[in-house]
Amino acid sequence: VPLGLVERKKIPRRKLDVLPERGSELYDESRNEGSNAGKIEEIEVTKRFEYEEFLEQVIRQRKNIKSQVNRITIIGEPGAGKTTLLQQIAKWIRTEFSESIVIWISLADLQGKTIEYYLEKIWLKSIIREEGGTEISVADKSNFSDQFKQGRVWILLDGLDEMQSRGNSLSEIQRQIQEGGWVRQARLILTCRLNLWDGNYNTLAGFETYRTLDFSYPAQVEQFIQQWFAPRGKKDLGQALCSALKEPGRERIQDLAKNPLRLTLLCFSWYLQQGKLPETQAELYQKSIDRFYEWKQEQFPTTFTQRESLNHALAELSWQAIDDTDNRQQARFRLRHEFVRRHLDKPLL
Repeated sequence: VPLGLVERKKIPRRKLDVLPERGSELYDESRNEGSNAGKIEEIEVTKRFEYEEFLEQVIRQRKNIKSQVNRITIIGEPGAGKTTLLQQIAKWIRTEFSESIVIWISLADLQGKTIEYYLEKIWLKSIIREEGGTEISVADKSNFSDQFKQGRVWILLDGLDEMQSRGNSLSEIQRQIQEGGWVRQARLILTCRLNLWDGNYNTLAGFETYRTLDFSYPAQVEQFIQQWFAPRGKKDLGQALCSALKEPGRERIQDLAKNPLRLTLLCFSWYLQQGKLPETQAELYQKSIDRFYEWKQEQFPTTFTQRESLNHALAELSWQAIDDTDNRQQARFRLRHEFVRRHLDKPLL
C-alpha cells in the first residue's frame, strides 16, 4: 500500500458533502479545500510515497526523518495493511542491511512486560539457546549492547493499540523510551491504529508519522485482484471481478475495495461463488461469512440453525473479551483457552 507523511496543520474545515459512494474521502486528511467556518487543526498528508519510494527515501536515505533518533510510526484504519507492510519492511531491511539485527515484537504478546525485559529475558536468551548456550553471559550482553551503539538494531513494534497497559499505550511506549537503555538506542518502527494515535498524537515525541493510504481505483485495485487470483490458477475469475466492478452503479463497492482487507474478502467471496456484488460493507462481510461456511461444509457440516447459533456465541465471546472487567486484561487481545471454553463449550442446536 502507498503511505503518506502525516503532519498537523491548521486547515479549512472540510465540506460535509461527500457522497455515499465516495465515503472513504471522509478519512482523507489531504482533502482540505472549502472553508466554511474558519480553520481547525487536523492531520494532513503532506507527501505521498509509493512503497518502493518509502523504502528508498525514508528507510535507506532517511530523507524525511526530522528527529535525530530514527523513529517511525505507521498509522492506519483496521484492515489497511499495517502488519503486512511491517513484515515486508522487516524482510527488506534484512536483505538490504546485511549487518542489521531486526527484532519483531507483537506488542500484545508483552502481557504487561517492558520492551527492555523482552529484549534481554526472552529474545536474547532464545538466541543464546539456539547457538547452544544456556545462560546469558556478561560477554553476550556486552556484545548485544555494542550492536545498539553501532546503530545496527531495528525494533519493529506491531500493534500499539493492542498493547496491554494500565494507562495510555502511547504514553507507556514514550515512558520506556525516555528511561533509556537499549530501546532508546534502537531504530524503531511501530504500527498503531489511527483512532488511538489521533487522540494522543502529541504523546510520541521524536517520531515521524506515516499513514497507510487506500489503493487507487482502478489501477492498484485491479493489480491486487490479478495478483490474488493468478497464484490460484484463476486469472479468468480475477478478470471477471474487475469487469464486474466496472459496471455502472458500482461506485460504492469500488470505494470499499480500496481497503486491502475488504478487497481480500471480496476476492475470497468471488473466488468461491460469483454473482451479484455486495453494495455495502455489512453485505460484504455477511457474504464472506456465508461463503466460508459453504467452503467448509464438507469438512464441518453445519445446518443454518447451527451457523446462527455459532455466530451468536462468537458475538457474545467478542463482547465479553472487550467489556468483561474481570477478564479484560487476560483475554482482550489474546483469548485464553479457558475463556473461550466458557462461551463456546456448548453443543450447537
